[in-house]
Amino acid sequence: PLMFVVGVYGMNFENMPELKMEYSYYVCLGAMAFMFLLMVAWVRIFL
Repeated sequence: PLMFVVGVYGMNFENMPELKMEYSYYVCLGAMAFMFLLMVAWVRIFL
């Protein structure tokens, strides 16, 4: 999941609404951190 998010944000699109939002960078970082913590929790619980 993180590679998908990073891949999408690594592309240079001109018409991404996220580029014009004020806090979109922090929202993206927060979403990636949340996914990372979710994967760590999943590994600790099920493996």
